[in-house]
Amino acid sequence: MATRHTITFETEGMDDCLKKLDELAAVADPAKVGQRIILPALREGAAVLKQAALDLVPTDTFALYKSAKIAARNTNGNDKRSKYYNGETALSTVTFGGKRAKDVEAGEALAVEFGTANRAPTPFLRPAFELKHTQAMNAVKDELGRRIDKFVKQLSKQRLGK
Repeated sequence: MATRHTITFETEGMDDCLKKLDELAAVADPAKVGQRIILPALREGAAVLKQAALDLVPTDTFALYKSAKIAARNTNGNDKRSKYYNGETALSTVTFGGKRAKDVEAGEALAVEFGTANRAPTPFLRPAFELKHTQAMNAVKDELGRRIDKFVKQLSKQRLGK
């Protein structure tokens, strides 16, 4: 059975961004706030982690390297039923391999990360997270700030134009 590890960290200024998002959600369509602000910001943070993982992935696994993907989405019912759910409204992921990845077997990323009976482990995802989680959060924070400012300007123009 897989063990889930939790790492906690803080980023200065994130509380201000979240407060601005709450204020925006009160005056704008929350779906637009999510699509135009939150999800793109999460993708920015995931991109930092993806690049760090790509820098660490073994060079003999080029197909695995090519299979790297990032995604950001709103949480769904399955997420909310998970014991790891803490009230998040959106999440982002960095994945390698998987069912739909061309030329990569579903378990190859796990075999590289954790090793097998015939292969020594070559961790790349966890070390990438440990090295770059602060930079990723800062990327999220910076993108949130930029997108919030842009959204507010657009919202102001729309309201003045009416």
